[in-house]
Amino acid sequence: MQDYETKVFEDSTIIAQGGSGSTLEARLTATPDNGTAPLEVLLDASGSTPKDEIVEYKFDRDGNGSFEYTETPANHPDGVFDGKTTHTYYTKGNHIPTVTVSDAQNRADTAEANVVVYQLNTITIQPGPIDGKDAYVDVQYWPEDPPTYHGYDTTFLEVNSFGAWVDEALIQFPLSSIPYDANIVSSKLKLYGQGAFLDELATVSVREIIGPWNESTVRWDTKPPYGDYVSSSILTDELKWHEFDVTPLVQSWRGGTNNYGLALTTLDQRPSWEYAFKSSDYSDSSKRPKLEVVYSQTQ
Repeated sequence: MQDYETKVFEDSTIIAQGGSGSTLEARLTATPDNGTAPLEVLLDASGSTPKDEIVEYKFDRDGNGSFEYTETPANHPDGVFDGKTTHTYYTKGNHIPTVTVSDAQNRADTAEANVVVYQLNTITIQPGPIDGKDAYVDVQYWPEDPPTYHGYDTTFLEVNSFGAWVDEALIQFPLSSIPYDANIVSSKLKLYGQGAFLDELATVSVREIIGPWNESTVRWDTKPPYGDYVSSSILTDELKWHEFDVTPLVQSWRGGTNNYGLALTTLDQRPSWEYAFKSSDYSDSSKRPKLEVVYSQTQ
């Protein structure tokens, strides 16, 4: 009794099938299946079946139509016949690795996986007087003083707490220079300035602005509403660049939320401290507020 092989002739093609009726099936997974370049990926075909009948794995790791890696029980370059290999992808885009498995009866089957490789890019948005939009608003300590406007202050964006006198800064960055298909990885707000009158470390927080405002007319009693706290930083009195993580906010804007900008406020009302940051109208363009955005792309 023949217990293993049956041959069927059909259009001059030989189809080999085990006597048990088992079907050869290739399976391929990629781990990880996405990430930034260079991306090392494990290509795993060990789930192909029936495993004990497979005698050859041939991998087209970069999807170009040729097999770069082959292993058999007698020849396995990585030291073990296990249907696995690794490959590092250096170019962004979608990659389709494949594996072809074969058995002793010359049956073969092919499976594929999908690997998405991103490329990281950094863009710095640092507008000047024309395309920049920033101002600071203050509580009037003396009620008899006229309203003040600080939308075109050529020196400072102030954030402070002097008892009843409080200043808050408003900034809105244009985002049109970020590619439409960008996936935001990180975003940092960077402000150049220093603190004064500090009797202890001060905390400045970033909040989302959730309504429109006009740079030339905004003041404390007409300032826009704020949303949730985004981040905060404990600042020193050094003259330097100070950073705030605003990644969730920029991701939200790119996701469709209206970009009304952000506000710098006092997280706690501690007395006698002030921060003065350079504004977009400052004469030295290298010291103006900037937004550094790291993003990935697949195309």
